[in-house]
Amino acid sequence: MHTLRSIREARQLSLRALSRLTGIPLHRLASAEKGACRLTSDENNALETALACGANSLPPVPTPGQLLASMHRETLTAIQADGEQLWTARWSNCQRYLESLDVEVELWFQRATRIDSDPELVGCGKLIGHGALPDVRSPVTAGFLHHPLIDPSGRALGVRLKTCLVWNLPHFRATLWPQVSMRLERLTLRVDQLVLLERGSRRCWCVLELDGPQHTSWGGILSDRERDQALGLPVIRLEAKLAYHEDFHLMVQTRLEQIWANAFPRTAA
Repeated sequence: MHTLRSIREARQLSLRALSRLTGIPLHRLASAEKGACRLTSDENNALETALACGANSLPPVPTPGQLLASMHRETLTAIQADGEQLWTARWSNCQRYLESLDVEVELWFQRATRIDSDPELVGCGKLIGHGALPDVRSPVTAGFLHHPLIDPSGRALGVRLKTCLVWNLPHFRATLWPQVSMRLERLTLRVDQLVLLERGSRRCWCVLELDGPQHTSWGGILSDRERDQALGLPVIRLEAKLAYHEDFHLMVQTRLEQIWANAFPRTAA
């Protein structure tokens, strides 16, 4: 465990943040860094997952450019091997509609981004069509420490990179991560978009949800309120069908600007 501190610092994580990500008590992590205690195998596995590395090595953290290059190489290989089988059913369903709007979603982004509903895919495409750029970034290294994030298999996401959209708006930059799962105190939930708004040293987090018809029932409304309260973040809720509206990007931009104005009332303009 003599490399634990150097790995943690290389990932720009505090001990407290690492404790929240792994579930290991803070005092045990501090003792392990000093060599004063031995962690269990489960704790070591949680550390390796959260730090995205082996316990005995310190591989360099890949930059977005390096990961994008790797994704492009994988894409080219898959195209040669599988041809049109490369497209997922969801993206294929939306491809013709987005092409009618002259929106092209890069193939690597389609392969690396798993989204379960057509409106959410169309919404991403609409934002791309209005200036949002596909990228990869870690929500944790960007500062999200509100709740532990998990991957689709239920393991801690740690500082691993996720595909996102980076959208430069007049008053701030918005980074939107599709389909982010997190573990709360009493439940695990997945949000449609985890959003970071930032300008200079100012930043705030929120969530964007595209709600289907089931959310309009009284039971659905109550369930959403309970989720939002447990989440503890500002939540933007739009009807899923609005993703097909020509002004969808303006609706999202307006709601994000409201979140920013509420967080920084003197700097919103």
